[in-house]
Amino acid sequence: MSNKKLHILYTVLDWGLGHATRSIPIIQYLLDCDVRVTFIGEGNSLFLLKQTFPQCESYQVKGIEAKYSSQDSLVLKMALSIPKNLFAIYREHYQINQIVKRINPDAIISDSRFGAWTKKIPCVFITHQLNIKAPINFRWLEPIIYKLNKFFLTKYSKVWVPDFSGVNNLSGELSHNKKSIAELNPEFIGPLSRFSKNFDSNNKEIYELLIIISGPEPQRNIFENQCIEQAKKLDKKTLIVCGRPQDEAIREFGKIKVLGNLSLEELNSLIITTKNVVCRSGYSSIMDLFVLQKNAICIPTPGQTEQEYIAEFLSNQKFIVTQKQSEFNLQESLNFLKQCDSFIVAGNSSYKIQINYFLVELVSHLKN
Repeated sequence: MSNKKLHILYTVLDWGLGHATRSIPIIQYLLDCDVRVTFIGEGNSLFLLKQTFPQCESYQVKGIEAKYSSQDSLVLKMALSIPKNLFAIYREHYQINQIVKRINPDAIISDSRFGAWTKKIPCVFITHQLNIKAPINFRWLEPIIYKLNKFFLTKYSKVWVPDFSGVNNLSGELSHNKKSIAELNPEFIGPLSRFSKNFDSNNKEIYELLIIISGPEPQRNIFENQCIEQAKKLDKKTLIVCGRPQDEAIREFGKIKVLGNLSLEELNSLIITTKNVVCRSGYSSIMDLFVLQKNAICIPTPGQTEQEYIAEFLSNQKFIVTQKQSEFNLQESLNFLKQCDSFIVAGNSSYKIQINYFLVELVSHLKN
């Protein structure tokens, strides 16, 4: 493409590990294309990216803080905290622009960090939420939330949606709304997953139940404790992966083993070989399940309307089983899991094609 090695600044939101894990295939392909990648992030998501790609440089920049409780909606909390969140976005924007001046990248790709734009270079925003859901009693807030979302998304050169564009899709109304598609002109790049269905599994240990915990605190820890107590009631060999990449401790409760985290290869292999899987209904987890064609029990993070919507949307199609966390009954869910249908294969993921187009455009932009 050019004698100059392209340099892309890549940043992800730190609300659980999902934004980082779904970015792994994009980052890997960029590196395969001999593109230099530098990370911006914070917390466990940045740790995971640095762990996965130790050859890449990184910078820490604080973003919007997600504060969950056991009762309140995250969307409602964010709506009530608009001034504080706007300050966080512009603080992030200022710091990222300072880094851009210092390291002079050729482009930015942001997975859901609103402040990662600059007028100096092309910028891409990755999201599956063109439309952000509000709680039922606060649906009147959705037009306001949409306008704010649109305000920031239109600051980017491109919006990439990790889903299929057709009727058979994974995100429903979150990204398939005629108005938002017309106004934001997104490019649908197909589902993103770090996993492969053709992975050559060589597991030495076979489990009857795999539980994958993820998401921000305190709900991550609440769900972890709930799953341990529920698993204790079953006579099944169980592995619980807690989504804490910096935690190397191992705990055991009879037939239950609890780990902080697993490598990509180990987790890929375990999801394929384990009959029963429990996880959050975060969109990154849903994309992983789709790629592996794996039905699972998906429990939304309380108050996160996006996860609640996706869980209902896909359970209505019998692709997953879902329950509210407050009503979670593991044995009951396992019985329903037997009644699930196969995921509909809607098409091929095209993210590599979109990246190729973007890199060609980037080279042309630099020449001009």
